[in-house]
Amino acid sequence: MFDLDGVLVASEEVWDEVRERYVRGRGGRYDDEVQRAMMGMSSSEWSRYLHDEAGVPDEPDAINREVVRLMLEAFPHERFGTVTGEVKSISNTVLAPSELSIPGLKIDEPVFRVRVALSRIHGWLRPGGSFFLRDVVFSFGPGDCARGVEDWIGRVAQPAGQGFTREDFATHVREEHSSFRWILEGLIERAGFRILAVDCADEAYADFRCVRP
Repeated sequence: MFDLDGVLVASEEVWDEVRERYVRGRGGRYDDEVQRAMMGMSSSEWSRYLHDEAGVPDEPDAINREVVRLMLEAFPHERFGTVTGEVKSISNTVLAPSELSIPGLKIDEPVFRVRVALSRIHGWLRPGGSFFLRDVVFSFGPGDCARGVEDWIGRVAQPAGQGFTREDFATHVREEHSSFRWILEGLIERAGFRILAVDCADEAYADFRCVRP
């Protein structure tokens, strides 16, 4: 099973373990507050955060280099191998600034990783191979985007300390570039897959069952 960014190894927990080990080893603070704060941050952002807010004495660039080095040790390429991909298409993010009027959401980054990931996966599978995809996928129309995203965040967000908060989900929309169902279906088919079934639990989640012809 693949996420939209094409991740083959569930590495999120390893990132957390590596950063925690590094931060504690350097005399910094690593707790639930720090972990939540870094969700959705880029490498430069969480490196700066660890230096400024978590008490790590090293400069942000040094923090980033060392954490990446530790991650490479955790996932050596000799064991997992390497894969290259070709960008097939580049498009603007489906949630454009003009389509949203939700406080706290700033959508201004391009999305292009989905097409690369799907093309890679298609190349790895043999003919007849199955591909299952589950992710945040919006089934409402583009014109209903503000209402749909607001309703979704309102349903799933939890109070601070009890789970993912409203800001956590806002960060997901801002950073992860979740797509509309009709766009994702087109990307899957153009990558060479045949969609066998789609199950939309609600307007914000979908399961795709596909096959490589």
